[in-house]
Amino acid sequence: MWKKAVFEACKANAEAVGCKKANDLKDKEEARRVTNKFYTKTTDERKKLTEADDAERKKDQAAIVAATVPAAGTEGGSCSAEKKCTDAKHCCGTGTRKDGDKEVKLEGICMDSTSKKYKRFEFEYTATCGAKSMLASATALFAAAYLM
Repeated sequence: MWKKAVFEACKANAEAVGCKKANDLKDKEEARRVTNKFYTKTTDERKKLTEADDAERKKDQAAIVAATVPAAGTEGGSCSAEKKCTDAKHCCGTGTRKDGDKEVKLEGICMDSTSKKYKRFEFEYTATCGAKSMLASATALFAAAYLM
């Protein structure tokens, strides 16, 4: 059943975290099942635990996405005023995507400055190049003007 679900997830979207990190997600799920004594429960109790586990699966996926970061300076990797992006067509900035009614941001990452897009697993972020450095520069300029 699990293998079929992974196969279907990969068929639908080979870039999805549920496809690329299926084994990691399954390991975490099995650890929760052991902790909750899932295999000693009745059918109804198992059903309730499985339904409650959906939120935990989402948290696991989010943690995997956050932890899967390319090398600094490469696309999706960290960057700053000191650590530049290694590709000339990339810019250092903030990637933003919608997750339901909230925004998820990745700050200080290298992204394609032409397409203004960055994709990590199935999640696509819209790039705002230089937003972090522009904000820091504006703050420094304001502070300097204030002190004069």
